[in-house]
Amino acid sequence: LAADGLKSCAYNPYKGLNEDQTKELKSIIEPWINDTINIENSYNYYNEVVKTICQVFVANGLKPVILKGIGLAENYSIPSHRGAGDLDLYILDSNNNPVPEKGDDILINQLGLTSLHPEESEQHHSQFDFKGIHIENHYELVSTYFNNYKDVQLRKDLQSLLHSLEKTDNIYFPNPTFNSIYLIQHLYAHFYFGMVNLRQFTDLITFLRNHHKEVDWNQFIRVCSSTNLLQFAKGINGILDIYFGQNTTSYFPLSIDENLGCLLMNDVFQVGAGQKNGISNIDMYFKDRWHYSFFENSNWFYLTIKHIIRKFKR
Repeated sequence: LAADGLKSCAYNPYKGLNEDQTKELKSIIEPWINDTINIENSYNYYNEVVKTICQVFVANGLKPVILKGIGLAENYSIPSHRGAGDLDLYILDSNNNPVPEKGDDILINQLGLTSLHPEESEQHHSQFDFKGIHIENHYELVSTYFNNYKDVQLRKDLQSLLHSLEKTDNIYFPNPTFNSIYLIQHLYAHFYFGMVNLRQFTDLITFLRNHHKEVDWNQFIRVCSSTNLLQFAKGINGILDIYFGQNTTSYFPLSIDENLGCLLMNDVFQVGAGQKNGISNIDMYFKDRWHYSFFENSNWFYLTIKHIIRKFKR
């Protein structure tokens, strides 16, 4: 994506450099730009593997729904340059009811795959590798982030939005309203754990630019209002406005919370984030008190006392 941006903006990175400096910079930039060929080949291979897997599910009367992934790649100017990561599946039966166990059974007994880390799967998703592609078969659309009642309700709301699916080459894709909520929830989860990456923002921006007219924004607001997601989405809008220079008023019709956007980005980049080992980090909850207050509605002092007790019990 950066290579495409460099090409499209007509910026000459070698301007003003002498011969030695140009040679040095070329040795860094040119392999990086030329690597787009590998990305394109990997993307094409990934698509063929996905089609193979989905064809097997469809032959068994199931609907393999792709969460994120190649469904979002089509929003990019050059879809293959988004790259391809894990394959996130949500398996439905003919009545659009989730049947993850049947998905596991097919992957194991028909494709001969071995479940990876079954002790870690719990209820969220199972994991497999097929022809070099990592597969996650989701047992639920949302893990637990808010409280049990709100998470259950969010799952129900997202599930109800899967009544309308788009199908291409035996692959099922969620509708834009589902994706608008799911992408925000996915970003929320990564902010929650402090593992945000650039592609999650470009996924959101390119999706909104291409599909904002197809989103039921009243539904979006209703579903997100039942949790912390609506306020979070306003903060994300602040990030898109401040840090990405996006004028989102035409395609993300929410108010812009610049203050929350700055707090969220500071939460990602602060030095002490995630350093949570040992008594020496006893002040971690105080340092990160904003994070725990916003994402967990927890008091830093209470969490500190729990941390001390847990350490002394070991």
